[in-house]
Amino acid sequence: MSPQGSGGTRHVLQQLRERGVQTPVLILSARRDEAEKLQGFRLGADDYVTKPFSILELMARIAALLRRARPAAPAPEGAGEASRPAALADEALRERFNLTARQIEVARLLGEGFTNAEVAAKLEMSYYTARNHTEQVLAKLGVSSRAAVGALLYGQG
Repeated sequence: MSPQGSGGTRHVLQQLRERGVQTPVLILSARRDEAEKLQGFRLGADDYVTKPFSILELMARIAALLRRARPAAPAPEGAGEASRPAALADEALRERFNLTARQIEVARLLGEGFTNAEVAAKLEMSYYTARNHTEQVLAKLGVSSRAAVGALLYGQG
């Protein structure tokens, strides 16, 4: 929390965003109220973590923010704004994140927004196995949501 309390944090964040500063911001707060969190996101926070928190989760969230903050590679010539970025190749997922072939399958489905039940049905496994794969994929990719998996896989993360 800033020296002026949460109001000071909101003020600093608002000033940064008004000046066009796009530095990733993670708010770490004891305030768990949904309205406080939503206000932080409306003002431009990229993530919001409440106390108590796991240090491993915090580190994973910071790593994800830093990964997304890297400048994007220039788009290939002739690519329109409406074109979808190419998916991260399976080989890159194996090398960079040490995902198994099955975890890559799960990651692709998660990136498309599939639930654990849908992943289980699609890959013919139990719900609990799908849930375990989901947890492993999120941990290895250093993200906390299916949306973040999609962003990472499709070049927006």
